[in-house]
Amino acid sequence: MYGVIDIGSNTIRLMVYKIEDGKIVPLLNKKAVAGLAGYVGKTGRLKKTGIQKAISVLLEFREILDLLPVE
Repeated sequence: MYGVIDIGSNTIRLMVYKIEDGKIVPLLNKKAVAGLAGYVGKTGRLKKTGIQKAISVLLEFREILDLLPVE
């Protein structure tokens, strides 16, 4: 099993998949709306509150991944 996390400006997505007969087979697709673009300050950097939001979602995804035999 393999996992991919995509951190976007609005959502953070976790995909877990396996390779079967040379094809990618999705096993899990979890999306969290984070709205990170709304946490960008005047300097163009992510504010601390936005970083905390991203960390919160990533920790949730880590709990899921800890239950799976993901490489």
